[in-house]
Amino acid sequence: MHIETSRRDALVLRLCATPFLFATLSSQQLPVRQVAPGVYVVLGDTGRGSEGRPNAGFIVTGDGVVVIDALASPVQGEQLVRAIRSVTPDPIRWLILTHHHPDHHFGAVVLRRAGARVIAHPDVSTGVDEQSREAAESAWTLVVGKEQMAGFAYADVPDRAVVTADTLRLGGKTIVIAHTWRGAAHTAGDLIVWLPAVRVLFAGDLLIEDGVTM
Repeated sequence: MHIETSRRDALVLRLCATPFLFATLSSQQLPVRQVAPGVYVVLGDTGRGSEGRPNAGFIVTGDGVVVIDALASPVQGEQLVRAIRSVTPDPIRWLILTHHHPDHHFGAVVLRRAGARVIAHPDVSTGVDEQSREAAESAWTLVVGKEQMAGFAYADVPDRAVVTADTLRLGGKTIVIAHTWRGAAHTAGDLIVWLPAVRVLFAGDLLIEDGVTM
């Protein structure tokens, strides 16, 4: 998700009906698909011309769960946790944020409450363009609605920062996390998540198909 300053007013007008859409979807079970042993995608949607829900993912290891992205609001974060719990009761150990745009991390407060520590690029300002974080929160509330944002707090400051690359080894799984540089990326703080054993890549907003990030 990328909101340039010059587009903000038009975006708010275009999305004036979007809170109804998010409220309608908030009680639904998010679809989950296994793509490799222990590796799952929580499938997004296009929003049909509004801000859609991106894909998220999670990896079930022998020592807990690693989540990739936290979705767009605390309500969506709760839906994400329920989706994980439909697969495993194991503790949620880590949340990897592919970047700091609201649709990928505004649900992070819920994952932190569930026990996750955060892995992310340390420059949280890469997600708000020219806005302050307070202005970004206000603008995003207009997109998803106040009900979706109940209980929101910023939770994207990393416990484990990735500036170039890092490897997380947990419960028999090897998870490679790499930073992609500005110019070849969506923001200055993009991370990709690579699982070499099963050749699965979580690319965040580096790859988008019909409004849904991969």
